[in-house]
Amino acid sequence: MRHDGNRHLHLTILPTERCNFRCTYCYEDFAIGKMKRPVVNGIKNLIKRRIENAGLKSLQLEWFGGEPLVAKDIVQELAGYAYEFYERGDLEEFEGGLTTNAFLLDASTLEVLVSHRQRNFQISLDGDEEAHNRSRQYANGSGTFKQIWANLCAAHATDLEFETILRLHIMPGNEHGLYALTEKIVDEFSGDPRYSIYVRHISDLGGTNLNAKEMQTISMEEAHRISLRIEERLAGAGFAVSNGVGNIFESAIKVADIKLKSDVVANNLTSANDDHEFGYICYTAKPNHLMVRANGRLGKCTVALNSKGNDVGYLLEDGRVQIDDERMNFWLRGHLSRNPEELGCPAHTYG
Repeated sequence: MRHDGNRHLHLTILPTERCNFRCTYCYEDFAIGKMKRPVVNGIKNLIKRRIENAGLKSLQLEWFGGEPLVAKDIVQELAGYAYEFYERGDLEEFEGGLTTNAFLLDASTLEVLVSHRQRNFQISLDGDEEAHNRSRQYANGSGTFKQIWANLCAAHATDLEFETILRLHIMPGNEHGLYALTEKIVDEFSGDPRYSIYVRHISDLGGTNLNAKEMQTISMEEAHRISLRIEERLAGAGFAVSNGVGNIFESAIKVADIKLKSDVVANNLTSANDDHEFGYICYTAKPNHLMVRANGRLGKCTVALNSKGNDVGYLLEDGRVQIDDERMNFWLRGHLSRNPEELGCPAHTYG
């Protein structure tokens, strides 16, 4: 689906940047807490301004964090606010989704989110209970698998309309745990089209998290071998499966400062929202996408959170945005160059 000019807006919102988990490979520093009222008001007013003054007709919300459901009240408030515009007909299209660890995604929370068209979920699992609990622990060090699995099963038991991508992480030492998890997925969710699978090796994305400083990654050869076995089993059981092992656009991007090219000027940009003849276009390269951090700063990339080049401006409480043109142009330069790498991952080229 393609939208022109100001008719489409894609917001990635971080309602908090403090997580309830301490995953061993996490690149975030948890320095910024829950979103304050002026920023919440700013997002509401941004949406309202775009609808009333710029002809906005299509709005997509993505929730990221930290764990977004740690600030569940903000997610529900903002999603509900935007949904009212859709219900009145001011928005022709409205949808949203969460990247969530699912620990807080109980059936009642799921029902509220789906009622506000926030119904796409990406949930990471690192193997069966034993393997998963080694790498995806609660902040107090306790295991998290049982609660996540219970929430997934509770969602499966409903007739709600949602889509969940189970993201299975390959890392050293969890091969057999992943195979055991694969069988659990087949036993529990086979025949439910709401569940699909994405298989991916973990990457060292840097960051200041102490747990991640001595992180070990798996060889591509091993990752491919493991992923193909998982893919074959799940696809054979009727699941839609995608394989991200070796994806260069989701691998070696570190959170160190992005080097800006001062001679990049991006004028008369296209408003591409989808893949086109040049292939995959990252959300960061799309002119109508903004990331709103919990402190009101604006960015483009959810990986390079600590990069100066990823701080492209800030949101005012009245809904206006202040943008650093040079930094923003860096992310959008692929629409002038038509370079597939700059469109596929602007940070990868000069990170």
